[in-house]
Amino acid sequence: NNTAMPSFYAFCLFHHGSDSFYSILTEFYENGTLEDAFKSEILNGTQRHIILLGLTLGMQYLNSKNINSQDLTPSQIFLDDLYYPKLNNIKISNSTTYMSSCILGSEFNSFIPIMYELVAGGSSNKYYRKRDTHQSIQFNNDDALNEQIKNFLMSLNNHRLNFKMIFDAITKDYFFKFFKSNEKEVINYAYLFGIELK
Repeated sequence: NNTAMPSFYAFCLFHHGSDSFYSILTEFYENGTLEDAFKSEILNGTQRHIILLGLTLGMQYLNSKNINSQDLTPSQIFLDDLYYPKLNNIKISNSTTYMSSCILGSEFNSFIPIMYELVAGGSSNKYYRKRDTHQSIQFNNDDALNEQIKNFLMSLNNHRLNFKMIFDAITKDYFFKFFKSNEKEVINYAYLFGIELK
């Protein structure tokens, strides 16, 4: 099981007359969804960094299994008691050819706005689904750092990327500085995936 995937406890099949009903039992996520967190603006920089890291690694894992989470939205991302993300609404792709370039398809198009929102601070969905966020957003008072982040966001529209390339970018020092992340917490989270940062 991948750290960014929900834990499934049971699968049940119920019969009522001639009808059949399916039910999946998962763990309970007491912090609701990412959409809830965006609306309440409760996430700090470390939490936003960890969520972005978890989503990136989760999507990369799904791609490796030829699974497409094409309808990814903040309401489909659960947050556990530590505000670690859990991906939901997973659909199986019928095309391995699509999976080889899915970063340019609907999956990537749904991922980028969520990433923008996390970078922007999740301020009442102000930037959600706006592909030109990097043109107007002012992240903090560090102009050089702002420029690095903006350049990264602009590159998402101009290059054939994959989730590994996004992972490499968001684990660089300038992302830690931008989010003002607690380095130890982010490193410990990555270790849950078997990844050693720094």
